Amino acid sequence: MPDRYRVRDPGTDEIFANNTQTQIDDAVNRFARSATLDFIDRGSDLLEEFGDYRLVDVDVLPIGSDTWQRRFSGFVVEQDYDQSSTSVDLLSHDHWLKRRKVDREFVDMDASDIVIEVVEDFSPLSVDPADVQFVDEPTNVTERYKGVTPSEIIATLTESSANEQFGATNDLEFFLREFDAGEADLELTPGRYRSTEWEDDNRAQINQVRLKYGEDGNEEVVVSDKAAQKALGESIGSEQGVILEESKTFEGIPAGEQSTARAKAEAILERGEPITIGEIETFNVGQVRPGQVVFVEDPDAGIARDFRIADVQLDSTGLDTLLVAENREGVIDKLTALSDEQDRIEAREGDLDPDVSVEFLTQMFDFKVEWNTRLLERSFVDRQLILGNVNTDANGDRLFNPRGGALGNEFSVEFTTETIAAGTTRTINTNQRLNTGNVELNGNIELEGSIELGPEKRPTDGGYLGDGFNNQTLLTETEI
Repeated sequence: MPDRYRVRDPGTDEIFANNTQTQIDDAVNRFARSATLDFIDRGSDLLEEFGDYRLVDVDVLPIGSDTWQRRFSGFVVEQDYDQSSTSVDLLSHDHWLKRRKVDREFVDMDASDIVIEVVEDFSPLSVDPADVQFVDEPTNVTERYKGVTPSEIIATLTESSANEQFGATNDLEFFLREFDAGEADLELTPGRYRSTEWEDDNRAQINQVRLKYGEDGNEEVVVSDKAAQKALGESIGSEQGVILEESKTFEGIPAGEQSTARAKAEAILERGEPITIGEIETFNVGQVRPGQVVFVEDPDAGIARDFRIADVQLDSTGLDTLLVAENREGVIDKLTALSDEQDRIEAREGDLDPDVSVEFLTQMFDFKVEWNTRLLERSFVDRQLILGNVNTDANGDRLFNPRGGALGNEFSVEFTTETIAAGTTRTINTNQRLNTGNVELNGNIELEGSIELGPEKRPTDGGYLGDGFNNQTLLTETEI
């Protein structure tokens, strides 16, 4: 017999009848928490009753217990009616931190005071200063924020401390604290699960760390694993080393403290090796919480050790799923970073596909290539007859000296740059090709097509003749 679930009105404690199925997704990333509720509804009356932003609680009665526990609390974002059945999609209260934009300047303030102000002024959440606990709080912060959400502001501040977890409780109370979930009262040994699937998450691998520090992050150090870069390049048939870089900013490290910054970067680099991740189909884990440590024994895979629970997917039909990652130093940061791309829910402003709510971790089992390509040296025509003036750079200096004459109007050689801004994703679909001279990557690329790098030669009023190119070298940094 599976764990039992019920849907409740938090204001009146009324229990909603005819609930046929409940699904909850609870993740380390607070902004991936969601739920889907199905009801028998022959007259479609529930469409109006479950209007947008209505608050809803979901309780669980674990098998063997006689006490109901509140397992999820959130608000309605979508309703759907089909053949005498109504489906309702919920987001957790954490998402209130992403519903409004901030346009405000903060001058010489402690990070905790900034957090309290944006939460109080731009969300319905209450906040107790005692619940805002930075490990290494940034102080004397002066920053102007425009068009960003409270969650983005808070995330930036925590990155300068210890990447503390933040979000909202089931009672609409904000918190910010160091992550500590403890151990699960559960061991996943043969007989306690239905199936397992294991992978090494190579996309979490990094071989270079760029760490900015000091006030406004104006100083930086870079540490690299050259041997790993070379090996990765050889594995894909490249003569150049392949750089997988992670960039971090720690304004809490004072300017001039290069040795401290370097030690921090080296520690991040050491955690950049692939981690083992697993998807475990199990049952009756309604009491388990993301972030907890659980012992897993899978003789067929040669696994018998502790793992950190990344995501708990509960289903009232009895089929639950746990996504776990090898428990070692830095794994929480990895799980949070891996979840950054899941937020398509908010991008659609409530147009929620229930299957997308768990995408951020299930995507770890699907191969994806991400490119971060930086052109280091460009090639130019060596010997030619140019119909036009000698091409110059932005300062008016000659880019090359041709062996030939120049006639007519000037000929331009344009080196384009494709910029992907921070927090955005550029998608290149199958059969598409991005033609550019340089890719400046601050966000993400989802690549199914191809990227072709090289200067675009665009004659403005004439053409050119010559005997080709000589001694051309194209060096790139490539992230996959």
